Amino acid sequence: MSPGLLIGWIVTGFGAVAGAAILGAYFMPDLMPKVLALWIVFPICIGVGLFTAMMFAHKAGAAPLMRITGHYLAILGVVAGALALAALVNLWSTPYPTGPLWFLLVIAMPAGLLLYNSGKLVMEAGQRE
Repeated sequence: MSPGLLIGWIVTGFGAVAGAAILGAYFMPDLMPKVLALWIVFPICIGVGLFTAMMFAHKAGAAPLMRITGHYLAILGVVAGALALAALVNLWSTPYPTGPLWFLLVIAMPAGLLLYNSGKLVMEAGQRE
């Protein structure tokens, strides 16, 4: 594994933790004041991590990272959507607005599916060469 690919995995991991913390803030009120910072760190770390991995990986070396990150984003979006829907129909009560959860659903799920399929295509292209 090249150092650039390792750095890509680590930075993407930071973004994944920030994304999980955005959802966790609805269950841990101490995190809620930090949500704005988490919304900044989440997409930047995932984007920079994936970009770094793709730039320094040989051929299809970044494909597993793309596929795993795609799975993670899709699951994060589905969980956010489920929480937002549960709050909407009063199955779960939260003192916080659910707008960020809907936004996470609309952004993370399609991006995750696109990233997963792109990783699959990169992996197949790397195997053909």
